[in-house]
Order: sequence, then C-alpha cells, then structure tokens
Amino acid sequence: MILLNSRVLPNRYAASSLVAVFILILNSLFFNSVFMNILPLSGYFVVALNAAAIVFLMTIKSRIVGSLYVLVFFVSIFLSAMQAIYFSDLYYLAYSGFFFLSLFVVMLCSMKDLSVLVDILSIVFFLMLIFAIFAFILALLGIDPVYVTENRDGRPLYYFYFSFTNSYYGNLMRPSGIFDEPGAFSFYISALCCLRVLLGKDERLTFYILLMGFITMSLAHVIFFFLYVISQARLRKVFNFRSVVLFFVVFSAAFYFMGDIFYDMLFSRFDLGGDGLVAGDNRSNLIMNALQFIYENPKSILVGIGPECLLNHQSCALLMPHFNSNPFEPLIRVGLLQSWLYYLLLLVAFIAPFFGRRYFVVFGFGLLLLQRPYLMHVSYSLYSVVIVCITLGVVVSKINQILAASSISASAHYLKWTPKVEQVPKL
Repeated sequence: MILLNSRVLPNRYAASSLVAVFILILNSLFFNSVFMNILPLSGYFVVALNAAAIVFLMTIKSRIVGSLYVLVFFVSIFLSAMQAIYFSDLYYLAYSGFFFLSLFVVMLCSMKDLSVLVDILSIVFFLMLIFAIFAFILALLGIDPVYVTENRDGRPLYYFYFSFTNSYYGNLMRPSGIFDEPGAFSFYISALCCLRVLLGKDERLTFYILLMGFITMSLAHVIFFFLYVISQARLRKVFNFRSVVLFFVVFSAAFYFMGDIFYDMLFSRFDLGGDGLVAGDNRSNLIMNALQFIYENPKSILVGIGPECLLNHQSCALLMPHFNSNPFEPLIRVGLLQSWLYYLLLLVAFIAPFFGRRYFVVFGFGLLLLQRPYLMHVSYSLYSVVIVCITLGVVVSKINQILAASSISASAHYLKWTPKVEQVPKL
C-alpha cells in the first residue's frame, strides 16, 4: 500500500494566500513577543484571529481539511475530556487550544505560504540580530537601559534602545530581541534556520543568521550550530573564499575586543564543576526534581499533577520543587493523556537523521524542545508543527519510494521466475 504524502500537507500545492502568511507571521513572531505583555493582549485575541483565519481559508480559499489532523484532534479531545472528568476541571479541554490552532493553520497552508513566511522571518531576524549587537555594544559602553518593566514571570525586563533582555549584569547583557529572554531568542533563530534548511533556502544567509545568534550566548545555540554544520552536505557553498575571509575577520575582531566576555558569559559554562556537571547546566536539577516527583506520584504519569499547576505557577511551586523547562514537565503537568503530542513530535525529530544528513537540523530542533517543552504556547507550537509536518512529508515520501521500489522489484522477480505452463498433449 502506498502512503499519501498529500495527507501530511493537504494544501501543499495551493497558491500563496496573504491571509495565511499574515496569521503565520503573527503566530511565529508577534504572539510570543514582549509586546503581548506590554500592550497587553489576552489569549482570547490570539484565538479569535486564528479562528477567523481558519474559517476564511476553509470557506473563501477552499482549503482542504486533512483527515490525519481531524483524527489527531478528536483523539486528543477524547483524552482531554477523560482528564477533565477525572479532575472535575473543564480547563483541561482548552489546555491544548493553542497547539491545535497552530496545527489547523499549518494544515490549511501551502508550501508557498510557508516559503514566503520563512523569507519574511529571515529579513526580520537578520535585522533583529543587527539591533541586538548594537544593544550589546551600548550596554558594554555603560549606557543604561531606556526603561525597565516587569516580565510575565515577575523578573525585570530591560529595553536597550534596540533590544529587550531579562539578563543584565553590570555592563553586560544578553540580547533577547523582541522576546522575553535570550534563550527564547536563540530558540526562534534556530527554528528559523531549521526551516531554511528544510525549504532549501540560501545556505550563506542561514549560516550568517546562526553565527550572529551567538550574541544570545545560549549553550543550546552552540549545540544547534554544531548540528547545523554536520547537516550541510555541500559545505563549499557556505565556506567559499569570501565567506571564510569574512568569518575570520569578524571572529578575530570579536575575539580581540570581547574574547574575555564571551568566555565568561558563554564558553566557561561548558567547564566541568565539582559535581561533574557542566557549569552552565541549569536543567539537571530540574530533571531530578521531576523524576523524584514521578517516582513518588506514579499516577501523574497518566493524568498529571492536577489543575493547580496548569494556570497558577506560584501555587504549583508550593506543592513541589521547580520542575519546569525539561522534557518531563509536560508529563507532570498533564500526564500522557495530553503530553503524548509533545513526545510524538520529539520522536519524529529524533528519527529524522535516518532519512538524510541534512535532517540533523531537525534532530537539533528536537534537542531544543527537550529544554523548552512549551508545545502549548502559540509560537513554540507553530514552529514545532511546521518543522515536524515538513519532516513527516519527507519521511512519507521516502516510504513511498521504498514501497514503490519493492513493488516493482517483486513484480520483476515474479515475471522472471514464473515457469511457463507446457501444453499437455491430448490422448
């Protein structure tokens, strides 16, 4: 049986739609930025715009609904309903709302829509990174931030003319662009570059965006950059003479003027501490806390800790030690009844390299999801769904080719070895 690649992206060959590109940009860039906190805008605004875009694309643009997505949606709703009944809390039905908005928006998009999205995001992030470098230099020169406000998590959020950040010490800051923290900025940069590789965009621009992304001083960015380099089959396109010269000039200048800073803020975090852990490792304790809680509360594997940890993080912190930002967080919050979506996406990301070296970037994106398992946030879910859907399309296509080749081979083998039936002479 031949699988149908069109079921992964049922509208893949449709023409580009301005509405589709617009809602993709909002979901991937604006709806998880600090502007949502500053304005402020509620989640209902996000839901309303996404719902309107979905209705428009289905009715006016006649986009097709994929049966695969409908099946996933109804299975998830059924499991969520069981969880809502168990805890007597209807919020469990809405917990996966942002993820399914992203899923259905991507389902209704074409490859041209996604290509235009990546082109626009590439320009925006390139400019954002240039501004981030300027902001870093201003802070280094001792210039104070323009103003300080409070982030969603209660930590201070600084604005340095060209970039926000919540990581500011003395005259050193780690830029976060229009996002709330440098790690989030690095995540979106890496996700964008993963999409650029998957869609075959210019490799040199991808390389420069990732290179400038080191200004976030994120450990995860270093790891993703390494996997990106591994994934490139044609390194000559990236490392031509001009690229190499430019790289060494920029690297030498940065090392000469800021080598000590980058070592203290980034590379020193790879040093081993007295407990044998990497100095910059801020996840191991969270993982151990999560595993300890699961061991003491085995029922959480199926249904999660309870409704206290869905909305109010402060009350959740009173119940147990911090367990956030690690791969076991979804399991503790909502159990397998809803976190199976997250682990399914991880599975696809981790098997991707088996289908070609270039898909090591998808593996790298999976590693990012391990430390940022925020699949139920609108922007994180949008990038995750797009990357996994494109990867699934490749996987299904490869399987189609294998099945087709096997079918042809079996037919040829049968025709070659079928014996001729000799006529029996009449008596």
